Amino acid sequence: MTRIRLLSAVVLASALAACSGGGGVTTASLLGTPAAQPQADEPSERALHSASVAARASKCGYNFNPTKLRESFLAAEAANGATPEQMTKLGQSYDFTQTTVSKQISNPQEYCTEQRTRQVSTDLQKQLAGDFRAPKKPALPASAGWWDTASSQKAMDREEIFNPKHSR
Repeated sequence: MTRIRLLSAVVLASALAACSGGGGVTTASLLGTPAAQPQADEPSERALHSASVAARASKCGYNFNPTKLRESFLAAEAANGATPEQMTKLGQSYDFTQTTVSKQISNPQEYCTEQRTRQVSTDLQKQLAGDFRAPKKPALPASAGWWDTASSQKAMDREEIFNPKHSR
């Protein structure tokens, strides 16, 4: 009987030791952490955004000068203190992105929906006015761990769980 107790204690201790290797529940995961703040846009993000707007606007039939927009973007980056090396990389990134996005939009009639056209128009107007800021990315919510209820406030529905076709 004592051997069984001793063996049980050793197995339990081993199991608990194996579980303490990390990745488990911590006070931080129970209490949560503050949400991460969105990062400020970088020159490379602005180049990607500006080039994609230029390509999308060209494909959707907007009448503007894409070369002049590129030059305005690069002039704005130079005014923001970009080094000559950074300017070369930004120009290459801009050109590559504009070419790639243009190739991806093979059928402008399908791509240029009313909603996309409105968004492209808004973005193009901002850029023609000299505002080359990339849109802010929303901060991802911090997960508080397994028992985090902030991400799912919906109550479980027995019919939906056991009969998925019921919810459709």
